[in-house]
Order: sequence, then C-alpha cells, then structure tokens
Amino acid sequence: MLIHYKSSLKQCRLKRKSVSDGISTIKRRAVYLNL
Repeated sequence: MLIHYKSSLKQCRLKRKSVSDGISTIKRRAVYLNL
C-alpha cells in the first residue's frame, strides 16, 4: 500500500513538472513570436 502511494505521488510530481515545462515552453514561444 505504501509503495503504491509513493509511486502515485511520484507520477503526480512528474505530471506537475511536465505541465510546468509545457507552460514555460508556451511562454517562451509567445515571447519568440512577439520578437
């Protein structure tokens, strides 16, 4: 049970990281287009 919880927590972190990365790339792209 504890192992499953840890793995799910890790997946949650990975998802959050990927989402933040996507947002940063979108912002970068917007800045690039504005230039």
